[in-house]
Amino acid sequence: MKENGVSHIIVIGVNHRTADVGLRERFALSSKRVPAALAALQSQEGVKECVVLSTCNRVEIYTVERVADSSSPLAAHRFLSDFFAIPLSEFVSHLYMHKDEHAVRHLFLVTASLDSMVVGEPQILGQVKEAFGLAQREGTTGPVFHRLFNHALHVGKRVRTETDIGRLAVSVPYAALELAKQVFPSLENKRIVVIGRGKMSEVAVRHFQNAGVGELIVVGRCFGHACQFAQKMGDATARPYDQNLTFLDDVDIVLASTQAPHFLIEASAVEALMKRRRGEPLLLIDISVPRVIEEEAGNVNNVLLYNIDHLEGIVKKNYSLRQSHASQALKIIEEELGEFRRWLASRNLVPTIRAFHKYLEALCEEELRRVFGKSNGHSPEQREAIERFAHGLIRKIRHQPVSYLKSINDPYMAAHVREAFEKLFDLKDADD
Repeated sequence: MKENGVSHIIVIGVNHRTADVGLRERFALSSKRVPAALAALQSQEGVKECVVLSTCNRVEIYTVERVADSSSPLAAHRFLSDFFAIPLSEFVSHLYMHKDEHAVRHLFLVTASLDSMVVGEPQILGQVKEAFGLAQREGTTGPVFHRLFNHALHVGKRVRTETDIGRLAVSVPYAALELAKQVFPSLENKRIVVIGRGKMSEVAVRHFQNAGVGELIVVGRCFGHACQFAQKMGDATARPYDQNLTFLDDVDIVLASTQAPHFLIEASAVEALMKRRRGEPLLLIDISVPRVIEEEAGNVNNVLLYNIDHLEGIVKKNYSLRQSHASQALKIIEEELGEFRRWLASRNLVPTIRAFHKYLEALCEEELRRVFGKSNGHSPEQREAIERFAHGLIRKIRHQPVSYLKSINDPYMAAHVREAFEKLFDLKDADD
C-alpha cells in the first residue's frame, strides 16, 4: 500500500508473551477510563477509527490511520506514551505491531482464542465484543472497523461451533483451580475466599463449586455487593473485607480477581495473619491486573503466592491436546481472511472507480460543449444523436478498466493499482 494517502489497519499491543504482569498492569485500563483513552487516541494525527482492547493478558490498540512514511511514529506509540506517562523507551521493545492483512489475521486469532494464554478460553470473544461496542458508543469506529470487528466475532463463533477447541479449553480461573489442586490434592475440606464479583470471579466460583470445595466465601470491599454475589452463586457465603485480613484467619485458598487502586492484601498484614494462623499453609492466587496482592507476601513462611503469569505453566501442559483442533481453526481463519481481503480490496477501489466515472463524464461534457459551441446548426435530433454517441463511447471506454478494478481481490495489489490509476488519469477526488 502506498504510504501517503491510503489508510492502514494497524494493531499495536502487549500481551502475556511479550511483557510480564509488572509491565502489563502499567497499561491496564478500567472500563471507566476507556472512553478517555479512545478520545485521546482518536485525537492523534491520522487516526480515523480506533478500538482499545484491555484484558488481564493483553492491551491492544487497533487503529485505521494514515501513515506519512515508514519512519513516522505510529499513533498508538504516541498514545501509549502520552496517556500512561511512560517513556517509549521503557516499553517499545515489548510491543508487537501488525499491519493490514497481518492485523486482520491477528484479530481473527484473538477472537478464535488461538492467541490466548489459555487456548480456547471463552471469555475473549465477549471481551472483544464489549471493546468494540464501547468504541461504537464513543463514536470512534467507522465502516472499516464495523465490518472488521463484526467479521472477527463471526470467526470466533464459527471456530467454537465447528471445532472442539472450546470444549477442550480451560479458562484462567480453571487454571487457578488446577493450581489449587496441585497444592491441595483434595479440596473437600478446604475453604476458599474469592475476592471480586466480576465475570472471572463468577467463573472461578463455578469451577471450585464443581470441584467439590468444602466451603466457598465471597469477599468484597462493599459487603452488600458481596452478599448479593454470594446469593447469586448459591452455596456460598459472604464476609466483609478488612485491612487486617481477619476474613482469612481460617481459610486455605485465596483467589483475587478484582480491580483496586492499591494492594488489598499487603505483605505486612499477611505476616500478622500467619502469626494468628500459627503457620497454617495459605495459598494466594492473584489473577488481577493490576495485581492486588503485594508480591512480598509470597516471602512469608508457609505462604504460596502465584500471579497470572504463573498460570502459564498449567496452560502449557494442555497445549498439545489442542493442536489438531487449532489446525482446524486456522483453516477457518484463512478462509474468512480471504473473504475480508476481497471486501477490503473492493472498498479501497470504490473511490477510484467513482472518481474515474466523474473524470470521464466531465471529459465527455467538456467535448460536447466544445462541439456544440462551434456551431448552432445542429437540429435537436442531431444533438441527441451526438450526445448518445459520446456517452456510449465513454461507457465502452470505461467498461474494461472498471471491470479490471472490480476483479482485484487483493488489497495490496488494489492499493498499487489505485495509485497508478490515479496518477495516470490525474484523479483529484479519489480519497478513501
